[in-house]
Amino acid sequence: MINKKTILDDNASIYKKHSDRPKKESLKKMSKEEKWQYFKDYYLKKVIVSIVIIIGIGYFLNIMVFNKTTDILAIGLFGGIEINNKEEVQEELRAVLEITNEKDVISIKSLQENDRRLFDLMGADAIQLLIMNEDDFKSLSEKGALTDFSTILNEEEYNSLNNKFVMAKVTELDDKGNIESISDEAPYGIKVDDKVLLNGEIYSDEDIYIGILIDSKNTENAKQALLYMIEK
Repeated sequence: MINKKTILDDNASIYKKHSDRPKKESLKKMSKEEKWQYFKDYYLKKVIVSIVIIIGIGYFLNIMVFNKTTDILAIGLFGGIEINNKEEVQEELRAVLEITNEKDVISIKSLQENDRRLFDLMGADAIQLLIMNEDDFKSLSEKGALTDFSTILNEEEYNSLNNKFVMAKVTELDDKGNIESISDEAPYGIKVDDKVLLNGEIYSDEDIYIGILIDSKNTENAKQALLYMIEK
């Protein structure tokens, strides 16, 4: 015989399951008001929480899965570059790139902050095509933030733009900020002398420079948009 560690009887009430909820028989005898009160006491909060969770999940799925949009081209206007009729420019470029899927979008973002903000965006792969002034071009090309056009253009494309290229050198610094190396000159930018693009929809008080951020996604789309802007 196993010795019990308690003096309570096996049938003591402490071992019995307790419930404040009435049994089915009791529910049947309740009036409508009593049943509603019972529902509020035991289930209403749980139902509300469940509904909120379901709505939250549905919203997340709608935004992130079913209606998720993808930037197939993101253009950054940096340092005083202005734009008229942004929506018209986006639609014009959609036609050029033959984009028909509504979830594929072209975004145009004004970047008026410092270089650090731009590099943060570049790290997130948020910008591909950059339209800027001379000072910003010099700063970014020197830091190696722009793509060498000779690496992404074919011979025909390169020759058509040859008189518009702006050459630059990339300066590599060591951990202490001292110059470690300077690259050979390469075409990192394109200069627009008349200070306007797309028939004046994009404009500036200064000369406009165009570059493609290095290692960006959708580089081909950026290149095709750039060729269209320059030729128009």
